[in-house]
Amino acid sequence: MARQGQSRFVALVAVMLASFVPCLAEEDVTEAPVGTGTWRIEPAESGDAKPDEIALRTPAIDNDEASLTLRCRPDVTLYEFVLRDPRLAKLPADGVSIAMGNGRADPTRLMGVARGDGSVLVQERVHQTTFSLLLSLAVPADAEKIELAIGDDRWAFPLHGFTAGLAQLAKRCGFDPDPTRARKPQ
Repeated sequence: MARQGQSRFVALVAVMLASFVPCLAEEDVTEAPVGTGTWRIEPAESGDAKPDEIALRTPAIDNDEASLTLRCRPDVTLYEFVLRDPRLAKLPADGVSIAMGNGRADPTRLMGVARGDGSVLVQERVHQTTFSLLLSLAVPADAEKIELAIGDDRWAFPLHGFTAGLAQLAKRCGFDPDPTRARKPQ
């Protein structure tokens, strides 16, 4: 019974994304949002990032050492969320449970992967459900922040500018986020 509920949830998120992503292409976004607490387009900050990778990033509310990034990797047609905080370096490189919400419903726990370097990664192909939920929690116009937790560590990230920045990121990357991309025939 729980598996059937999870399947319905995944289907609902996929339908939400399918209806949302085409709308991004219709927006005319000419400039990334700027300012403290907003999402900004910038070069990817990972040591393994290629120069042509770009990212949409925001610092955590009340914690400038932490950030949430959505980056694209055009060479492999992939999007991924990256949560960075020096406190995450204590986690071994392994799967972690991430609690997430945006204040509109009870938090949901799904999986990501700790990299052992102070970051947790959620890839659209590997963590399809987690990626879909993170993206859907960040999009609503009336939500002010997205809240994440791993163990006792908690973060809140502002959502002001995310939707406009996502449209610009998708335009610069040349493809939209699509967690179901891995299941589509090539």
